Formats: sequence, C-alpha cells, structure tokens
Amino acid sequence: MLISVLYFLKYSLILRWLIVIAILLLIDVICWFPVKSLTKSLDISWKMNLKRFVWSLSIIFYVLLAFFMLFHQMRHTAASYSAIYWLISFFIFWYLPRLIIFIFWLPEVLIFNFIKIFFRKAIKYFYPITKTGLLLSCVLTIVLLSGTFYGRYRFRVINQDINIKGLPASFDGFKIAQVSDIHIGSFCFHKKKFAKAINLITAQHPDIIFFTGDLVNYFSDEAIAFGDEFKKLKAPYGLYSIRGNHDYGAYIHWMNDSARNADNAKILEFEKNVGFKFLSNEHVAIIKNNDSLFIAGVENWGHPPFPQLGDVNKAISGINHNQCIILLSHDPDYWDVEIKKIEAIKLTLSGHTHGMQIGLKWAGKEYSPASLRFKQWGGLYEYNGRFLYVNRGLGSIGLPARIGMRPEITVITLHRI
Repeated sequence: MLISVLYFLKYSLILRWLIVIAILLLIDVICWFPVKSLTKSLDISWKMNLKRFVWSLSIIFYVLLAFFMLFHQMRHTAASYSAIYWLISFFIFWYLPRLIIFIFWLPEVLIFNFIKIFFRKAIKYFYPITKTGLLLSCVLTIVLLSGTFYGRYRFRVINQDINIKGLPASFDGFKIAQVSDIHIGSFCFHKKKFAKAINLITAQHPDIIFFTGDLVNYFSDEAIAFGDEFKKLKAPYGLYSIRGNHDYGAYIHWMNDSARNADNAKILEFEKNVGFKFLSNEHVAIIKNNDSLFIAGVENWGHPPFPQLGDVNKAISGINHNQCIILLSHDPDYWDVEIKKIEAIKLTLSGHTHGMQIGLKWAGKEYSPASLRFKQWGGLYEYNGRFLYVNRGLGSIGLPARIGMRPEITVITLHRI
C-alpha cells in the first residue's frame, strides 16, 4: 500500500511539473516573437547571443522549479518556503516584463500585417508601440528589483499623536510602540536586516510594546533563530502580543490536528520566552501611580476565509464601562463590525493588511490596492472619539517585496483631553 502511494505521488509530481513547464514553454515561445521583431537589425552574432541568454535563463527556471517542487514536498522548513518565494520573484521578474512587451507587440503586428496584406503597401515599420511596451517593462523590472532588494528593508518609524477623552492623567504622554505582521520567515536569510528593525524599535524608548499578530508565515521553526534578537526588546510596562491569522498553522498541511496544535503551542511558548505576555480574549491592567489603563487582546477575527475566534466581549469582561481600554485586534475588519460600538475601547491597534505591500503617495495622500479589500487598511481612523490604528506591517508574505509601502514601526503618544 505504501509503495503504491509513493508511486502515485512521484508520478503526480512529474505530471504537474510537465504541465507547468508546457505552459511556461508556451509563454517563452510567444514572448520570443516581439524580441525577434525588435532585434531584426542586429548583427547575427548579437542575435544568437541574445537567444542563448534568453533561453538559458528560462531553462534555469525550469530546473529550479523541478528541484523546488520535489524539495518542497520532502521538507517543510523555513528555508524551503523562503526559497519558494524567491522562485515566485524569479518568475515575476523574468516573465511579467516579457508578457507586457508581447501585449504591446501583438496588436501592433496584427495592424501592420493587415495594412501589408489588404492595402499591398510595402512599409518600413519601426514598432513604436512595442518599444513603448519595452520601456514600460524595463521600468517595471527596476521597480520590482528595488522593492525586493531595497524597499522591504527600508524600515520607517511613524509617529502618531492620539488625543483620548477620559485617558487617566498618569498616562498623558504615554508612548506605545506597535509592531505587526513580522512574518519572520521573510527574514530567513536576512537576520542582520531584522536586527536593524529591532534596534530601531528600542531606539524609540517606548513605555510599552505591542505586537499585533502574524509572527510567522507557517510554523514555529521560522522564529527559533531570531530569539536573541527578540530578547533585546524592552519596555518599562512590558511587551504584549496577540495572534494573527498566520499564527494558527492554517496555511500548511499537517499530518493531524495534534501536530498543528503542538506547533501553535510552540509559537506561544516562543513569545513567552522572549518576553511577551500573550493575550487571548483577555485583558490586563497597567498601573501607573494610582491610575489604571486596561490592555485587552483578542484572537483573530476576520471575514471568511479568515478565522473568527476573537471575542471582544469576553476580552473586556469585568472592566467597568467608564474605564479606558486599549484593544489589540489583528484584523481591522473586527473594529468596523463590532469594536467601534464599545465606548470604553478608546483605541484599537490592528495590522493584517500590509497595505498589500504596494502603495503610492501623491499630493499628501497615500493610495494602495488594499483599499479595494479593506475599509480601514492603513493609518489612523476615528469614530465618535474612538480610534483605530492599522499598522502596515514589518515583514512580507507572497512576493518578497514592498513597493511604495515601507515596513512600519508605529510610535503612538497618548494625550489626555
């Protein structure tokens, strides 16, 4: 029986690889036509060298794809998943710009041949539309490379003052550092870059540090190598954390629920060992002089397919309605659905959206495709004197790049009004 299963897996993998290669080969062939058109005037030796270069890169991609498809099935490690993301980057860098050139070339060559056949005119054509596509693809490639090797490590500190009615007097000027969506697996081969982010957080000298979820991409092993860096985080009033949707092990196949639950427990144990107090639909009181500020944290709650485990009413149960509460909730959608209706919760801190890792600032305003999916996707929002701040995340997921959406460390200063 076992031999039959292994036999099936082996040949199903080969079949999948062949199907993917056939699709990629088709893309390579059609993308060669505009290159051929644009290089007609080149010397034959230049054309041959270009052809060898283009097809060599494609063959390298085929080989890497075959290797990682097999390797990924055999080993579920942080390094193997990180390598998959780099393979995705390779695909985007290599195929997307050429597809753009093809999209510009195809209508142009059809029009050109239509004129040639039906009007029988011999015209010398210089492919201006295709050259425009070539220029755009070059710009796109530069932007993608910049976002991958520079943009995703260009950490920024955003200082945000928030005026809160009813804030206890002792907490006037209280400084919060918020970090979210670390996705530590995205720093797998870049420990020094992560150390730079940690140093930037500590340099803010916050009174308290909040982490609003998504420590890992898939599993606890990603975090192990970074324990010493996390232990550098210190704050007089402590470090507090909640879980994000990626911290439940929902995006990887487990042998059984026990294995997944054991890994989830390791994530929480890691956070405890590096100094974080984990909040699971519960709260704690921060005492300063004779005043109290309540910190509550909920499990993830988001619109499907994201888990809906958060229970804000349970988290604040037992707190007097005239007290001041700061709530940690990974997904900002929960604020719009329920949290903002609760008067005692003066400030909610969220993450999750990453600003989709793509953004543009224009005329003092920030734009992102995240706005198409999330009503509150980044920055500060207000409803009847109650606030939501959405952190744009520190790490990355999917494409290992940030384009116009820098990784963020938020420093919030509370003011009493």
